[in-house]
Amino acid sequence: MKIIKKGSKLYSVLFNRCPECHNGNFWCSNNPFKNMFLSGKKEIKKCLSCSLVYELELGFWYGAMYISYAIGVAIMLFFWRLTVSLFPLVDV
Repeated sequence: MKIIKKGSKLYSVLFNRCPECHNGNFWCSNNPFKNMFLSGKKEIKKCLSCSLVYELELGFWYGAMYISYAIGVAIMLFFWRLTVSLFPLVDV
């Protein structure tokens, strides 16, 4: 019994396949290090099997923006509290 079947979204993510048909390649190369440094000329614009256009929807980055802001505030509060507790006599 296979845990990751070919029709699942997890299969597409792990094996870099098209999210719609699970056959076509999502990246030009299966090597993730080559894909990080590809220029725009080797980019795949659509699936060769089902012709799904690979395009980010409007507002794709908003979630990442909110999460990174929250993480930044949490780190800043951690270091502020650490500084206040280690150096109590320093006046700001």
